[in-house]
Amino acid sequence: MIDEKKTAKIEKDYKEGYTYKKLAKKYKLTYNQVTYLVKKHEWKRESNLSITHIGNKNAVGNSGGPGAAEGNKNAVTTRRI
Repeated sequence: MIDEKKTAKIEKDYKEGYTYKKLAKKYKLTYNQVTYLVKKHEWKRESNLSITHIGNKNAVGNSGGPGAAEGNKNAVTTRRI
């Protein structure tokens, strides 16, 4: 059984971004024990997705194009029999 102090340390490291594999190695647990703890205590990491999108200029000026004509069969594939 894992005590509360150890669980608190694992949670802190998990939220800092440690992978399950690294947590298991650091605390001498199995991978499954780490996943169990995360699911049992419903730990959530903060998403950095919004931070990574700030300043992204990859699609600036792209209107998306005219699109395909009606009845277009460009994506249709046929099966060989």
